[in-house]
Amino acid sequence: MAEEDGGNERGQAPAPAIVQKNRVQVLLYRKDTALVEALEDIKRILRSTGSEFDFEVRDLSADAPIDVIPALESVEARKTRIRFKPGTIYVSKGEKSDKAFTIFADILRSQCADCDSERVFECEVLDCGKCTIECPCRGCKRVRPHGLVISRMFPRVISRNYPIQITPMIWLTQSKRKDIDCLNPNEISKLYATLASFIDKTVNSIILLEGIEYLITQNTFDIILKFIQHLNDKVVATKATIILPIDPHALSDNELHMLLRNTVPLEDMEKVK
Repeated sequence: MAEEDGGNERGQAPAPAIVQKNRVQVLLYRKDTALVEALEDIKRILRSTGSEFDFEVRDLSADAPIDVIPALESVEARKTRIRFKPGTIYVSKGEKSDKAFTIFADILRSQCADCDSERVFECEVLDCGKCTIECPCRGCKRVRPHGLVISRMFPRVISRNYPIQITPMIWLTQSKRKDIDCLNPNEISKLYATLASFIDKTVNSIILLEGIEYLITQNTFDIILKFIQHLNDKVVATKATIILPIDPHALSDNELHMLLRNTVPLEDMEKVK
């Protein structure tokens, strides 16, 4: 089996093809109606001539990740009150997600808890590489957290209620909009691919994944449990951090126990004095 040149994951070049004997498997990473129709015409011609050569078209566009562009929030003139351990999924139990969002915003908008400088510096410059202002962060080897929100809550409501303004957000919904990144709750493979892609392209990534109960109702508990287990492996291997709000009343005791395995309570985040 050999893979021919001519295609990338974003589907912006000709679709890649896998050739095996007299069969060609064409992989589509985006919906291309014209290409599909052309390939179907070729299949009909081949069959009419009695040729053993055949095409199989596989549409992988549903699993292609959303291309999230990382962005850093501006820093407020204070140190964060929270110290978290990278490579961990933190679970916030409660009917509301307010605590999880508040801690998430605090981590993104505050100076590092372990900063050696006593001088607190408020910064609105997002591209430190072009900044010429002298500040305690100059030359620091630590990397500010890159945040991502995937939530059942509408993004503009999040920005209105919490100081999260330019952090990328994805809305879990079956609706489709051009002005907001939306992700269908049934597309679990795409959800994982989007999370993995963001983690791979950033350093010190922290993700707030809100709406786990919604994902369970739209799929099954077993599917979401496997998704969390798979995500945990990725988080541990890459030193990313996940904050996962969960309403314990929405699950049975056994389901909650299995879901919380290999996670850490949000209350265990070390509070900086």
